[in-house]
Amino acid sequence: MNAAGKRRADPLERPGSLWLPTWTKTGLALLYDEKTSNTYDIRLKLTKEILTIQKQDVVCIGGGAHHLNHRTVVLRRQATGGLGLSIKGGAEHKVPVVISKIFKDQVADQTGMLFIGDAVLQINGINVEKCTHEEVVHLLRTAGDEVTITVRYLREAPAFLKLPLGSPGPSSDQSSRASSPLFDSGLHLNGNLSNTAPSSPSSPSANEPKYEKRWLDAVSLPLSMARVSKHKAGSDKLRSNSFEVFALDGACTNVLQFCTAAESTDWLQAISTNINDLTQECIKTANKYYSADEQIIHMGWVCEHLHRNDANRVQSYKFLALKGSSLYILRGPPVCPELCEAGASEWAQAEATFNLCEVLFKVHKLWIAEDCWIQPKLCVGLQQDCELRDSEGFSFSVLVGHGQSFCFSVELGTELALWEKAFQRAVFMEVQRTGSKIYMCSSQGKILCFTVDFESGFSCSESISKNVIWRYKFSQLKGSSDDGKTRVKLLFKNSENQQIEMKELEFANLTAVLHCIHSFIAAKVASVDPLFVNNQSITKHKSLRFSEKQHKSETLLLSSIKESLQMVDSALHLTREGRNHSQPYYMQMFAFSRQAAASYEISNAAEVFQTTVLLLKKKESRRQKRSVSVSELLSLEDVELIANLSGCPPPLQPASCPIGGDSEKYRTISGVCNNRNKPLWGAANTVLARWLPAEYEDGESQPKGWNIGHQYSGFHLPPVREVSNKIMQISSQYRLDEAYSQMLVDWGQYMDHDISFTPQSTSKAAFLEGLNCLHTCGNFNPCFPIQIPLHDKLFGSKSCFPFFRSAPACLNGPTHTPLPQQMLQRQQMNSITSFLDASTVYGHDVELEKMLRNLSSSEGLLAVNSEHTDAAGHAYLPFVNNPTSPCFQEPGTGPRNRLECFLAGDSRVNEILPLIALHTLWVREHNRIATRLKQLNTHWSSNTIYQESRKIVGALHQIITMRDYIPKIIGEKAFDQIIGPYEGYDDTINPSISNVFATAAFRFGHATISTHIRRLNESFQDHELFPSLKLHQTFFSPWRIIREGGLDPILRGLISQPATRQNQHRLMNEELREKLMVLTIPEALDLAALNLQRGRDHGLPGYNDWRVFCGYDRVQTEADLKDVIHDNALVEKIMDLYGHPDNIDVWLAGMVEDLVPGTRTGPLFTCLIGKQMKMLREGDRFWWERPDVFSQQQRQELQRHSLSRVLCDNSGLTEVPNDPFSIGMYPEHFLPCTSITSMKLDAWREDPDKVN
Repeated sequence: MNAAGKRRADPLERPGSLWLPTWTKTGLALLYDEKTSNTYDIRLKLTKEILTIQKQDVVCIGGGAHHLNHRTVVLRRQATGGLGLSIKGGAEHKVPVVISKIFKDQVADQTGMLFIGDAVLQINGINVEKCTHEEVVHLLRTAGDEVTITVRYLREAPAFLKLPLGSPGPSSDQSSRASSPLFDSGLHLNGNLSNTAPSSPSSPSANEPKYEKRWLDAVSLPLSMARVSKHKAGSDKLRSNSFEVFALDGACTNVLQFCTAAESTDWLQAISTNINDLTQECIKTANKYYSADEQIIHMGWVCEHLHRNDANRVQSYKFLALKGSSLYILRGPPVCPELCEAGASEWAQAEATFNLCEVLFKVHKLWIAEDCWIQPKLCVGLQQDCELRDSEGFSFSVLVGHGQSFCFSVELGTELALWEKAFQRAVFMEVQRTGSKIYMCSSQGKILCFTVDFESGFSCSESISKNVIWRYKFSQLKGSSDDGKTRVKLLFKNSENQQIEMKELEFANLTAVLHCIHSFIAAKVASVDPLFVNNQSITKHKSLRFSEKQHKSETLLLSSIKESLQMVDSALHLTREGRNHSQPYYMQMFAFSRQAAASYEISNAAEVFQTTVLLLKKKESRRQKRSVSVSELLSLEDVELIANLSGCPPPLQPASCPIGGDSEKYRTISGVCNNRNKPLWGAANTVLARWLPAEYEDGESQPKGWNIGHQYSGFHLPPVREVSNKIMQISSQYRLDEAYSQMLVDWGQYMDHDISFTPQSTSKAAFLEGLNCLHTCGNFNPCFPIQIPLHDKLFGSKSCFPFFRSAPACLNGPTHTPLPQQMLQRQQMNSITSFLDASTVYGHDVELEKMLRNLSSSEGLLAVNSEHTDAAGHAYLPFVNNPTSPCFQEPGTGPRNRLECFLAGDSRVNEILPLIALHTLWVREHNRIATRLKQLNTHWSSNTIYQESRKIVGALHQIITMRDYIPKIIGEKAFDQIIGPYEGYDDTINPSISNVFATAAFRFGHATISTHIRRLNESFQDHELFPSLKLHQTFFSPWRIIREGGLDPILRGLISQPATRQNQHRLMNEELREKLMVLTIPEALDLAALNLQRGRDHGLPGYNDWRVFCGYDRVQTEADLKDVIHDNALVEKIMDLYGHPDNIDVWLAGMVEDLVPGTRTGPLFTCLIGKQMKMLREGDRFWWERPDVFSQQQRQELQRHSLSRVLCDNSGLTEVPNDPFSIGMYPEHFLPCTSITSMKLDAWREDPDKVN
């Protein structure tokens, strides 16, 4: 039981602030006496100043003569139960074989003469005192039905041999019990492994010695100035789960042994923390006796490593102190723990003293064998030197003058971080206190004075006259080189002519000068940027805070990470090579719609993480010859280590979020810090939220259907293409929606692209196997091909078509889910912001935002196409800066007349013509608003106009979606019940898009997409020049916008063409099932199959789990399912495919449910969509209805605006329906644009005289 007291945190600049609170702690352990080789049970009690140890030993409490302790017992083996005892120990461990367990009421217990702790001396007259464990087991098993055993109660038997069966020993972790002879190996010497009767508590009879375990007197060890050590005596080997504590007076605990490395580390950390706290108190008291220039910054024990000529290493414990201007290396503390003071004589006894300005502190790099490989970006701030090789995990060197260095190590990562922080502080204080350092040097035969000055930089002057020859600021130093002996070349940039000038100087102690330059520059930077020290410190890098378990498995982990990096790099290389050669055209399309650079890097890091985990599982499963789970292999610290070294960004802390200024008025482009307490909620490149735990075939990452033989509820999952063929397939005949237009469908897709984008894996080749996913029908991550049933009419003889798993997400920290098992499950990423923030217009990262803006404009405008406009002068989207973008071209177009893909805030803009139209509308709307705001507020900067326009456009996206769109999808009744009126911002609600929403629920709209895109003239009749197009003819064809009439014909079609009505009999038209990516290319994809496979890829739970989540009863039988889905024939098809309702894919089930009256979704999707939209609204600090976001007058004006008004203001349409989502006949249900209300931007007018 542990108890940690509260402790006031020190300021950041204090070294002690890196330490943990003071510990008070009690517990049990084993104590190994290296002199007697005896081991005892002990009780430990830790307080702030004392470590108390109390032994437990076996003492004689009476009985007969000593010689009677030798007993010979005859045992008759039973048919069941055998001899009824178990043994531990053996000569191979230098311990006797001891009876470890006696089974109640069996033969050994019935004799009354055998006891736990008896040493076995003879078996049938054969002496076994020098036999191994296996030899004794063999003798007992083959001794016949009657066995004569001679034993003696062994007082000095090590305590771990007397522990109950299955208890851990001192030198073995729990994971190794089964294979250790120190534990009962499960052989009860009777052939019956099922007997688990409790041990008999019997004791020897009255005429024999009687023994009892008792606690002895306690021994206390003072912790002030004490030290701890994990090294085995006389060697450089580290103990895995034990250590010693040495008091200043020479007293020692002996070796404290724990059951596991984790428990050992826990105690080591606790004791070290208290020692450090006492040292800090001593420093504080001692500093009262020293002047301000002689204060002690930090001191403590370290282990010095000395290399002898025979290549062996010798350890020697030294006491380091940072005091005043010097580093002291001493044999022991110069400060008396009782008085906490020291005179000059104590400090004068130091073995060595060095000026801090001329000392360089270097943390040792992580090593794997002889290979120096960890990327510098993963170890920011570490001074890495390939000559510093040390097996110690927490080692550092102190480099001093004339090339001399000292190598030290400490026991814990927190201690290493503490020393690094202390050295930085001590050096910076000394630099500022000293102000300048002067060194004699020579140049071209002249004796000169070289000065490093904290205020002015570098200068060189004549030694006699002191005339300054040259002078440069720190910022002008651009580089240096030296010969490693006496000469250095300094390169400075002349501020007048911008030329590089070289100054070559020669010093007697070159190393000291170079270290001094380093110290002064670092101190100067730190004085300008106080965060510099924190940013450069290893305390920021959890990857260097190893637990003992990580020490034990460090080589395996790091070598696996290295191997994974190579595998991922190789797979990505194959992918890039594939793009340069012939490949399916749809692959180029998907590649073009991939995530931005930041998302790409995070995805790659996550792939390294996942590949490392899979590689570790594979290695360990092969070693253990069984399936191994990740949770068996890795601790939380291991997971964080792999994540950090894979390149995953560390979790963002609330302290990173700015307060005040623009952070109160405008959302960040990435969505970060919308919630100041949870900065990553809703941000781009973060994990999709899980409302229910993922369900993977192996519990961790394998999708459902990965292993063909795996069964669910007694049935195999059906291939997704087979489900699509039998359930989703319809003819070209479909039912039109009587109420809603095609604009409702396309707004849904546009809005979906504003809140979610799950990127595919960055590789198209298998990481572990190296196979090209295009050429394999096997499941090899990230390849998860869709299997094609026999005689499939579309794919003919093909066996599969490619499917690539979604890129995994980096962990956002253990707070993302409290359970380690769930934390290790594969998660997916939303690479854009979750918020309704018009990221379709402005992007989701800074670099893309810059590309989308017209930065030369004083009006805060967005960039538009510089080559083309429509006939009325309306702008088009700009082209991507890519002369070989994969968008289709008009037939007969030559290379010089190509029209590239459009550039927008979302990379999927070119997928279909209606998307291009909506994207273009909103860019025009932004520029219209920005132009007007500039007219109203001429004093506003370009950026202010841009941000205010962006804020308005984002609000309009929210209004149109929540007021006009969502109630039509889930119905007014469900909207009121699930979402309800706005009640304000709630910072406890996570607005992040959920996995089930993005992967299943909001894909309901795929059943409502029309097979044709109508293009209409001004009279809303089929256009004479530009006829309607089949859906697949609109894919990736921006040329049709520019060369075939612009946006207007398409927009007219969207607001006057009925949507397709979802119907259980007509779920998805063939344009999406069989012509998703077909135009002039042979490849084809099936959107229904893709959706089903994606749900399995993401580990979405089945239909019934989501019903329960939404408050509905589970459906157990086919009859139950027919109560939910009233098409009996459809239910029978589904049950024939899936076998059990639990197995039904959630997307399919949501699609086939009976629609709720007045909605376009069934009960399940109504619930999931409503819940997500409520969370998006309530969890957004910048939601338009929140009082702090807009003024009351501005909110009133925003409510007057509509999508109809946006159409009127930004296209050639002069008549529109009042609600473009509702279907109406032209001209009866259309209004002239002059009748459509509009917001008045005067509400944003600002009086420049009143601006602060």
